Order: sequence, then C-alpha cells, then structure tokens
Amino acid sequence: MEELEDRMFSLSELIRKEAPDNAARLVLGLQRSREELIVDEMAEISKLIEKNELKDVEERQRRVVFRLKELRELLLSTELDLILKLKRLRLMNKALKDLDQLRKEQKDTENATDGEHADQRRKEARQTAELLEQQAKEAGADAAARELARSRDLLSGKPVPKQPGVNGEKPKGPTKPSESLDKAHDELRRARDELLRELRAYIRRALIDALLQMIEVQEKSNESVDRFLARKAAGKGRPISRRDFTRFAERVEEVVSRLRDGQQLIEETEFSPAMGPAFQFYREYADELLTVYRAGRLDDGLRGVGSRLVEDLRKNVDLLSEETKWMKKVREGDERGRRQVVLLTELNTLRIVQGRLRSDIQRLLAAGAKDAYRRALGRNGRWEKIIQDVTARLQARGDSDLLNGPADDEADF
Repeated sequence: MEELEDRMFSLSELIRKEAPDNAARLVLGLQRSREELIVDEMAEISKLIEKNELKDVEERQRRVVFRLKELRELLLSTELDLILKLKRLRLMNKALKDLDQLRKEQKDTENATDGEHADQRRKEARQTAELLEQQAKEAGADAAARELARSRDLLSGKPVPKQPGVNGEKPKGPTKPSESLDKAHDELRRARDELLRELRAYIRRALIDALLQMIEVQEKSNESVDRFLARKAAGKGRPISRRDFTRFAERVEEVVSRLRDGQQLIEETEFSPAMGPAFQFYREYADELLTVYRAGRLDDGLRGVGSRLVEDLRKNVDLLSEETKWMKKVREGDERGRRQVVLLTELNTLRIVQGRLRSDIQRLLAAGAKDAYRRALGRNGRWEKIIQDVTARLQARGDSDLLNGPADDEADF
C-alpha cells in the first residue's frame, strides 16, 4: 500500500499539467487516506493474520473497507470537482494579489536612482517570485509558473535565453524582471479566466441544488404557518407556542444561511453581477419573516411574504435551468454565443427583482397601507440604484454589443 501511495504521488505530478483537478484528487485522496490511518490499519491487520490472531480481524477489515468506500465516494463526487476548482481559484487570486504588489515594487526598484539596499530588495523579490512560481504550479497555471521562473532568474542576474524568433524575426522575450513579471501576470490572468469559465457549470449546478433545498424548507414553513392560521380562524386546536415560533425561525434561518453562502460563492467566482444582488434581495424577504417570527407574531400578511419568496426562488431555478439548456446548444468555441446566454441570465435575473418591486408597490397601494407603501417606495429607490450599478458593470465588460447581431446567434429564453 505504501508503494501504491508513492506511485500515486508520482502520477499526480505527471498529470498535473494536463489535468490539474485529477492530480489534486489523487493528492487529496492520499492525504485523506493518511488522516484516516487506513494504511496503518491495513498493516496491523496483516500482522494479526500472520500471527494467526483472527479474533478482531474481520471487524477491523470491515472498518477499513467502509473507510475505503467513503474515500472512493468522495473522490468520485461532482461536489469535489467544485471544491478542487475553488481551491485553485483561491490560489490564483492570492498569487495575482501578491504578484501585483511585486510588480509595483520591482518597477520602483528599477526606476530608483539610489542603489542603497538594492541587493536586499532583489533577494526579497527573487524569493517572492519563487513562492509565486510554486503557487502558480499548484493552481495549474503552468505558463505563468514558467514565466515566474524566468523572472526569478532575471532577478538573480542569470543570463536568460530569449524565445527563438519565427521566420527570421529577432529572438523575443522580456529582458527586465519587471517585463517578465508583467507577462507572468498576463498568463496568470488568462489561466484564471479559463478556470472561471470552467467553474460556471459547477456553480450553476450548486446554486440550483441550494435553491431547491431553500424552496423545500420555506414551503414546509409556509405550510405550518397556514395550518396555524386556519386553526386560529376556525377557533380550533391549540394556540401557537413560543416553541412553534422558534421552529419557524429556525427554518427561515436555514434559508437565510443558504442565501448568504450562495451570494458569497457567486461573488467569489464572479459568476454573475446580477445574481449576487438578487440573492441579497431574497434574503431581505427571509429576514422580514425572521424578524416577525422572533417577535412572536403571526398574521395573514406573513403568508404572502413566504409565498412570494418561494415564487422568486423558483423563477431563479428556472433561469439557471434554462441557461444549462441553452449552453448545450452553443457551438464549441462560440464565445459570443456563450456570452449571449450568460447575458440573458443576467437581464432576466434583474427582471425578477424589478417585477417584485413593482408588484409590491402596486399591492400595498391597492391595500391602502400607507406606511408600508412609503417604506416600499424607499426600498424601491435603493434597489433601482443597485440595478443601475449592475447594468453599468455589464456595459463596462462590453456586454451591450451582444444585444446586436444575427438573430440565429441569439438565445431567447
């Protein structure tokens, strides 16, 4: 088993360049195996069998088999794909941040006229470049890692050969450390952008699962509230207790927690400028329910709040499901088509929020609820500003040009 572990570590190094996620799976599996002491347990079982001490062998073998099955399920799960890709993204984000700082410091050093402490600064820069090279390798950004190795050599004062020219052109390549660091930054950004595109399908699937779980929890809460309100109206059954309110609140807290986690995932992976704020919008409804339940109040108005929350969550599930369907129709390599599908998801997400804001104002106006109507107007103004900011972000990344083009290139939900 120990020899197998060594071979698997060697294999992870061999495939890291072409399949970084699979390499990470191997390493994670080996780490988990060691944490669970599976190899040690198997060695102990072998010793017991050699000594013919078979009393506890069968039970210990069952435990090892159970742990190995758990490990296999972990390594084959699609959720692990998301975890490993997120780990790579976080490594890239940290490396980009540190690389930005190193680039700035190196340019300041090259432009400085005072040579005092120059050797120390070069040494520190070289050490940082070496660390960043390792981070880039671990994140699967091999082109960036190679350029960082070049940066390290330039910082060491070593002669670094240029890349050979093509068709008689002069050899090319950075000759100054700052130029090499700039190129490494470009390569790392390119690798990160590619990873974000890969992540989209995983994030979409994770968000759909989370939204469906929220809907299930919120529907159960709505049904419980409906039953109590019906009994109250009929004058039957026991009165609602503090324990009931606590149970209602716990269910809504679960929804709030999932919305918060979803929003964090959306923002970390830059999945959608519109959907992060939309999750925040849904949270405001859930927070409204939570406040009322914690205060021990129950009335017919709550039924509408819970129902509207479920309705909007369902619309969001439908949007993401539609995106999945349309993405399958986009031809491989059709970046414009892919971006059009994503843009439609963004715009339709904003429409969910805008539609709910309008319907809330119309409902409160028709009901003559003046105080609630004024609060809704203030909320509407705040969210219109958020929607304008999101729209500006979409325009800034060049999405507005996607609305113009051949009709058969556009996906319409």
